[in-house]
Amino acid sequence: METSDSARDRIIEAAAAVIGETGLTETTVAKVARRAGVSTALVHYHFATKAHLTVAAAGWIADARSSALRRSLGRGTGLTALDALWSDVTARVQRGTERAWLELSAAVRADPDLAAVIERGRRSEREAWTARVPTLLRELGVEPATGAEELAGLLSAMLDGLAVALVSGEPAGAVRAAYDALWLILVAAGQAARRR
Repeated sequence: METSDSARDRIIEAAAAVIGETGLTETTVAKVARRAGVSTALVHYHFATKAHLTVAAAGWIADARSSALRRSLGRGTGLTALDALWSDVTARVQRGTERAWLELSAAVRADPDLAAVIERGRRSEREAWTARVPTLLRELGVEPATGAEELAGLLSAMLDGLAVALVSGEPAGAVRAAYDALWLILVAAGQAARRR
């Protein structure tokens, strides 16, 4: 017999998938229930409103993104970690979770609870970058040219930009070239700082 927690988790995952497929405004409790294989009454039992369900889906996506970032950055050194990160981003785009994240991020003005969850996710990602980027740059042969927090903000924004480009249909090869170019710029800046 299914537990209440597993049904709740299935509903949250279904909500994230529906948001990624149809967009936030087209997401309905009925679509989420159908995707999760449950009744709309069960969705309402766990989440009183669509807004509560949306916040839960945002939290699930934020946690998954943060965990994936930490996993990717920990999958080896230097270029291996960067390739793992790229693979993770493209996989999330294919699954639709990046579109859902972007949709939810764009809706924060309308919902302070959603804004808090999105900000928590962004903070967690910046913490992951802050902890890893100085070592990662050293593995690439340079010292960071700026502080880890500044680089963390830049790299978090870069990942969102990559996701926007990929979700918008830009060719993956062109987006990958931009990703590689940013890393080359960071390496070049580190080399220039080292020569001073």
